[in-house]
Amino acid sequence: MILQVSTKKTGDTLLVCISGRLDSNTCVEFGERVEKHLDGEINNVICDLQEVEYVASAGLRILLKIYKTMTRQGGEAVVSAMPDFIRQVFEIAGFDTVFKCFDDQDEARKYLADEN
Repeated sequence: MILQVSTKKTGDTLLVCISGRLDSNTCVEFGERVEKHLDGEINNVICDLQEVEYVASAGLRILLKIYKTMTRQGGEAVVSAMPDFIRQVFEIAGFDTVFKCFDDQDEARKYLADEN
């Protein structure tokens, strides 16, 4: 499946919904599509992984790059709606200690609203 990425700005938060495979063939496009939004107006990013079918180390690298960018800007990047097999990849890679992980977008939005 081809990677599909949709973005929606709400206030200072960017919601990124990802569908398909996040691997070495698709991670550059994914990174470019998200990074163009990471200007001074965006303080937080929610990456919704509900429709992700596969994530490779290259995809994890891009997610980490987004996290680091947001941290440098004084914001935060979180993930939501991870399928169990993606959660396992996060745990094995240690990303569950880097990213705050939420069951759905609403929980992630509430957390970010409470943090600000």
